[in-house]
Amino acid sequence: GAIAYRRGAKHLVAGMCETDYSGYPDCRDDTVKAMQLALNLGMERRFVLHTPLMWVDKAETFALAQELGGDALVDLLVEETHSCYLG
Repeated sequence: GAIAYRRGAKHLVAGMCETDYSGYPDCRDDTVKAMQLALNLGMERRFVLHTPLMWVDKAETFALAQELGGDALVDLLVEETHSCYLG
């Protein structure tokens, strides 16, 4: 929220999905809704958290990437995105 606030952003987009929930409570839809509420209570400006992949599993996510951008987009996702769960 702090970076979005400094940049004047209102909409935040995150790629977590509850369909692949493996014990990570921050990937649940209820958690995201609670985070949005907390941000909005703690800031003077409103934020909207978007999770377009919330109900899409990883296989469907990569199929969508392939459909939308082909190998270039799939490669970008693999090379330039990360999960803090990697250790």
